[in-house]
Amino acid sequence: MAGGSREAQQPGRGCGRLRVWRGRHWKLVKGDETAYSWLSKLELMKDFIVDRPKDMRPEVDELAACYAYASWINNGTLPTEESGDHDCPSHHANVALQMFQSLEWVISDALPLIGPGTRVEDRMAAEARVLAARRMHSRLPSIRGQFLQSTPLTRIRDIAQRDDISQGLKDEMKLTLENKLHRCAGPEDLVTAEQMLERITLKTGEFSDGFVNEFKKFNEELREFFNASGVTSMLTFYWSELPSSVLATTQCHQEKDGLTELLISAQASLDDQHSSVVALFLRAMAQVEAAGGNATMDELLNLLQTGTQARTYYVRGLSAGLRQDVTNDMLASRQKWRLADLRLEEFNCVVLSRLINSLEAQGGASMLSKSGNTDWAVPMAAVTTGLRNMGLGQFSPRELFALENELQACHLAVHYVVAWHCAGPFVEVRENALRGKASMERVLRVSNEYGDAVLKVYEDVADKLGTALGIPDHMSRVFGGGPESMDGVGQEGVVLLVKAAEGDEEVGPLAPKLQGVILQHQLAHLSHLGVRARRHKVTFASCDDVDYVESHVRPLVGKRVRLRVTHEGVVLREVEEVEGAQETHWAAAGQEASTSSWHSPLQRRVTPPAIKHLTAPKVLALGLAEASTCGFKAAKCAVLEREASKGKRLFKTPKGCCLPFGNMELAITAAHVGADYQSIVTELESSDNEDTNLDLSCASMQRLINSLPLDESLCEAISATFGPHSMVAVRSSANVEDLEGMSSAGLYASVVDVPAADARAVSEAVTSVWGSLFSRRAVLSRRAADNNPNILMAEAAPGQGETLSTPMRGTPWRFEFDKSCSKVDTRAFANFSRAWVRGELGVSPEGVVRRGVGGGEGVSEEGGGIGPGRKEQSLEGVQSQPSDEEAVRLGLVEVDVDYSKMRLSADPEHRDQVVRRMAKVGMGIEAIFERRPQDIEGGLVAVSRSDLEPGAAGGGRNELEVYAFQTRPQH
Repeated sequence: MAGGSREAQQPGRGCGRLRVWRGRHWKLVKGDETAYSWLSKLELMKDFIVDRPKDMRPEVDELAACYAYASWINNGTLPTEESGDHDCPSHHANVALQMFQSLEWVISDALPLIGPGTRVEDRMAAEARVLAARRMHSRLPSIRGQFLQSTPLTRIRDIAQRDDISQGLKDEMKLTLENKLHRCAGPEDLVTAEQMLERITLKTGEFSDGFVNEFKKFNEELREFFNASGVTSMLTFYWSELPSSVLATTQCHQEKDGLTELLISAQASLDDQHSSVVALFLRAMAQVEAAGGNATMDELLNLLQTGTQARTYYVRGLSAGLRQDVTNDMLASRQKWRLADLRLEEFNCVVLSRLINSLEAQGGASMLSKSGNTDWAVPMAAVTTGLRNMGLGQFSPRELFALENELQACHLAVHYVVAWHCAGPFVEVRENALRGKASMERVLRVSNEYGDAVLKVYEDVADKLGTALGIPDHMSRVFGGGPESMDGVGQEGVVLLVKAAEGDEEVGPLAPKLQGVILQHQLAHLSHLGVRARRHKVTFASCDDVDYVESHVRPLVGKRVRLRVTHEGVVLREVEEVEGAQETHWAAAGQEASTSSWHSPLQRRVTPPAIKHLTAPKVLALGLAEASTCGFKAAKCAVLEREASKGKRLFKTPKGCCLPFGNMELAITAAHVGADYQSIVTELESSDNEDTNLDLSCASMQRLINSLPLDESLCEAISATFGPHSMVAVRSSANVEDLEGMSSAGLYASVVDVPAADARAVSEAVTSVWGSLFSRRAVLSRRAADNNPNILMAEAAPGQGETLSTPMRGTPWRFEFDKSCSKVDTRAFANFSRAWVRGELGVSPEGVVRRGVGGGEGVSEEGGGIGPGRKEQSLEGVQSQPSDEEAVRLGLVEVDVDYSKMRLSADPEHRDQVVRRMAKVGMGIEAIFERRPQDIEGGLVAVSRSDLEPGAAGGGRNELEVYAFQTRPQH
């Protein structure tokens, strides 16, 4: 880290390296060429964090670049050396003071955006800013008052003048430490001091106790200046009233790693309660240290929990932000708190890792799978505490709070409260195991999302900046991922191993080469990708066990394989000429098939009907829709509406109307763009699938369609159909959509949350759906254009229907109903992180973690009768419901879900009733369509009994109404 010529230590650096990358931060690379000393490098980072950004608020990539740069300086990869200037350490502290304030402003500005009512994109951007700013704090020198003085770190001058050491040692200290620090301080000086301390403490009695103690104090001051103190010292600084028992137990830590010093240094401003928590943490740490490698899991858990509790106080104190009248002393104290938070975060992560290692040593997952509640207690508590630590870093705190409730709080039962993970052994009670599995899958997903968020902040910047600075690859590059082919032999097709999918990808353009997909996370059966895979006979399965993928699936990459998906599980085997082929069957490892795609070899296709065009703009009532005027989807919705109105009360349908075929062409004529339209149609018809002009033509057509104004009479008719305070969904119904053998699921756009009374919003939504007819995916799909009949399969998710159809990660509730014996079987519990609900006012105990109406249970079912489900929000348990006007104003909002309060998870009797109700509706709709299996989209809405039966007494459980939104033939 110290000494040596710049050219010798950094071969290949300089202007030649700048040609590798001249990105946004190339000035950081250029500036480093002349920034020899640590101070000049700090000033270079200050330029990016304070001087250049607007209002001294740096962006995420600027913070990421400076963090990577500072990290390479601190670990010696980028060496520092004397520049010839004479700048005492106070210059470094003053530069750090300005950067500290900018970083705190970034965090203060971002925190409100992580709270309720923020769009997902804005929340994720705010979390990234907080993450980058918090981490950058750990790379700044101390701004404590003593280092801002004109002549700081004077203790070494007094030590070098002592009479109890040799002249040679005096000269060495004066040359390598005293003069060097006050001329050009840098991290290399800490290395020099640490090496000197090791020498003078090597032999007991060689040097006087007074000299040794003074040098230790100097070393502690130097560590503090470079912010290299450990957690304990930072937390307990100025702790003059620390109990002697605690001081005694922490003495060893002060000498080992500076942990105690860090805790001590932040102690001055703590109240009694916080001080007592820190004391408990120090005792727990001393106990674990004393036990060494024999520390029990209970001792490690106690250390993790007390460390997390201590960290909670610091985070709470830091949440207030900076005051306008803040002083340097206040900033120095705040820096101690900020660093205490960061060090405790790192320390708790290490303790959690030790817990995992200890659990693995005892048998790990294999042992837990055969254990009861007692053996599960410590692992579940450790996971819960780990989530708390992640949330304290301001990453998705609301979801983590909900997930923590799932793991440790109580679930609502029918008339009593019971903690689900204490209700019975996981291995013996299947539903307890399924609930635990759903929650733990959510834990894994959130943890992976955090890792992805960190990579997104640093990966690209660190890679490019490191290359430009000549940093070794292993110090700057992190891994990435993507699809991998398992079989590329001849014309046999491929099976893709895919790290992540959003659920809206297109399969058709890859057929027939694509034979199978193995996705490394769960996906709803009835996502658009799942439906398309079935239509194109692509075998589709998922496996979210990372270890299993690495040990059993990834070794088959590049080999010829056979993938089979059945109800019994998934079989993946290598196809060889010799016997004894390797076979992977991961149902035996606890995994399930995500989607089965084994179908009858013959598929019926229905020829699209002849189209009847309009001569004038017109809105048609949904009940009058026919396939020839409004398409198959609308026609089937019309059948559902007529059946629902027959008085059987089996299900309901929402209000609806249709824009028949011809309205778009009339709008084109009225806008006088018919010639342009025909010209683009000609271009589309003449472009082949791989022609780049196809993309240009599609984009041109969509711009043309999206610019069309909708006839005013159509907007007025739509508003009259639904009412002025209604929110509507605008969806497609093409003449080649929802046919047998051609579902086109998700191929065309849907626009939700449209105010019916807003003519402009309605017009834009309609033209957006029209325009989606000419997306590349839709054009290619039109060109391209084995289930047990006794089993009804159902999927359900909370909130509005977009939870299942959008790329939201998670697993829905999954159920099976056997028509032959009326048996209900729960296959999986939901663990979607968020749901779309309506409005902002009101409070629901049904699992929504924010002020809002929602938490309802949407239903979707697949298989022999019930299909994919769209959801309406449940009003059950809502204390304050927005009016229609308020709902129109507030629209749909995305909220975090707490399944500990969801009846479909917590109440077995309620769950059984819901599934039976859905099955009854599914069999009824099958009967309407000649008993052909259907994919049905529907929803459940909880309403008061008094609404259903005028005069009924209120106050009891709400009743469920079933809505059928649409149906399509099962493929």
